[in-house]
Amino acid sequence: MTNQQRILVILAIAVALAAGVWVGQRQFLAPPSGQAMIPGQPPMQAALLYPTPRQLPAFELTRTDGTPFTNADLAGHWTLAFFGFTHCPDICPDTLARMQDVRERLAARGAADAVTMVFVSVDPARDSGETIRRYVEFFDPGIVGITGEPAKLDVLTNALGIVHRQVALEGGGYTIDHSSQLVLLDPEGRQAGIFRPPFDPAKLAADLALLAGSGS
Repeated sequence: MTNQQRILVILAIAVALAAGVWVGQRQFLAPPSGQAMIPGQPPMQAALLYPTPRQLPAFELTRTDGTPFTNADLAGHWTLAFFGFTHCPDICPDTLARMQDVRERLAARGAADAVTMVFVSVDPARDSGETIRRYVEFFDPGIVGITGEPAKLDVLTNALGIVHRQVALEGGGYTIDHSSQLVLLDPEGRQAGIFRPPFDPAKLAADLALLAGSGS
């Protein structure tokens, strides 16, 4: 194969991959504001709802006070969950601040109790229950902090499509690369969809209030 032929083959592969990525993204891109993404579902401004909610496997993590957090804790209300770690320099504090903003907006709509906010630490080696408690309470005492042993965390993160891995830092120590989306769970404890960054608290609150039955 000549160099020119190799270049043409590489270009053809690149175009095919790009087309595949574009098609995949089109399936999950948010619709224009005020339009329903899926027939029969309410119009969302920011939420990407799945055609069919995804069932979760049985899992058991631990709250900051040492009590279990399981599938049963997802029942009866909508849940917005974020996966991160307390040593996170930017994404995590910014996201928790926006979650706190969303909670305030929901409270103003009378829907604060209809949505539970959860922060899941994927760094159990450094994030004790007390560390997580202080961290979430800095933003909002109403945010539920949980974590668990790595194997138990993997049960939930794998099911939700959350990626997290340790990355060594120069000079020692490590950070964690992790997914940045907010996971939306319905009152039956199923994954109903996601919110992708950048997060607009006003749009998130409007979507959550609508899903919780409080309207606009």
